[in-house]
Amino acid sequence: MKLLLLQDKQLYSDFILRTLSNIDPKSNVSHIESVDDLRQLSNLQDYKLAIVDTGLFDRASLEAIRILNAVPDPPEVLAIADVSDPGIVADTFKYQVMAYASNDDNLDEFEETIRKCLSDDRQYTRKTRKEMKRWVSQRIDGVSKMEVSKREREILRMICEEKTSVEIAEELFISEHTVLTHRKNLLKKVSAKNTVGLVKYAIAHKLITV
Repeated sequence: MKLLLLQDKQLYSDFILRTLSNIDPKSNVSHIESVDDLRQLSNLQDYKLAIVDTGLFDRASLEAIRILNAVPDPPEVLAIADVSDPGIVADTFKYQVMAYASNDDNLDEFEETIRKCLSDDRQYTRKTRKEMKRWVSQRIDGVSKMEVSKREREILRMICEEKTSVEIAEELFISEHTVLTHRKNLLKKVSAKNTVGLVKYAIAHKLITV
């Protein structure tokens, strides 16, 4: 059985590859790290299942799923949902994704999803899609109700422009400490872990225009 893994984070890749080996030691897994790697592969229709991480850099997972869907008799797609970015997960709903696994799942939950996909359990995979849509809907509703001040939007725009805290402070005539406080508040409001997550989240939910 041929499986495809599109994952650009080494630690996650090792974990998933080991899990797939435990489930089926005879499986033939092709591991790639980018959309460019995907385009180089031939006979994509030979793969039974493609596991795609939605947390790929620059939203590349959407292009990857589009390419896979365009294949005659395409492989099923299991999307690993990036819980830090419900916007991009929501964008995958327009594609033919068989099932979702959260990158916040524990090992048992992840293994069960893999096994159900490989056994073509449509009842289970419909359940994962429904649960993911419900989760995304709740998160996006929360974002739409967030109150982001005019000053926070200014700072968010400058962060997207890759300006440092010192540069932002100088341009807005405020202290660097104030900039850092606004940044901390923004991270908390959008549940981002770092600046990259903050920018991705803001763009996905149209909190800013870049």
